[in-house]
Amino acid sequence: MLSLILTSYDRINGLKSAIDSVLAQEDPNWQLIVSDDNSHDPNIRLYLDALDDPRIKVWYTNTTDEFRRKDNRNSMVINEACQYVKGEILGYLHDDCWLKPNCVAKVLEYFNNHPEVNSFYCLQEIREIDLETGKRGELTGVRGSIAAGYDGKPITRAFGRLDAGQVFHKSAYLSPDLRWDTNPFNYKCADGIFFDKLIEICGPIYPIMEPLVVFGIHNNNLSYKDLETWDFRW
Repeated sequence: MLSLILTSYDRINGLKSAIDSVLAQEDPNWQLIVSDDNSHDPNIRLYLDALDDPRIKVWYTNTTDEFRRKDNRNSMVINEACQYVKGEILGYLHDDCWLKPNCVAKVLEYFNNHPEVNSFYCLQEIREIDLETGKRGELTGVRGSIAAGYDGKPITRAFGRLDAGQVFHKSAYLSPDLRWDTNPFNYKCADGIFFDKLIEICGPIYPIMEPLVVFGIHNNNLSYKDLETWDFRW
């Protein structure tokens, strides 16, 4: 089974798009852990509480705005959500990302066919998204690993090369030594730090040269300005 941790804060339309993409999967063998970081929008809790699927686990943090400014909240929420993981494989979603319909099937097929592999990265489509309406724009590009020359090759250093949503790994490697970095100074690169630790523990991250996830770009995206320098070539 593939477990997915979806973190969200005050983006109801992006959250709905992400959850809809999981519900639309061709392979039903998934678990979705939705972690809301105490959103202000009351419609979010109403929406999440109304979800009626035993494969979906929803939980809410009780953080305050004061502490939210002091912490790397996304990493802290992911670390807390790990206690609910049931699947042998784990992946990560945000409320500005979503899965392609064959994602779960392809991820489980890959690990079944390659039992020696502990983690892999896929290609990622880049599309604009309007968070006010949830409307998805045209395809902007496709990226593998951000660093030119790494597409199609195992990665032995992930920092600055992979986005959080591209990587799937065996959940058995989660441990006190493998947690997301909560230092607020590293809020834009916590995924790279985590995946470098993952490589140290279980070896290279292998490629699957197929887009299985979609990254939505918008004005509030943490890496919006960085997109101008990313290489979208296959």
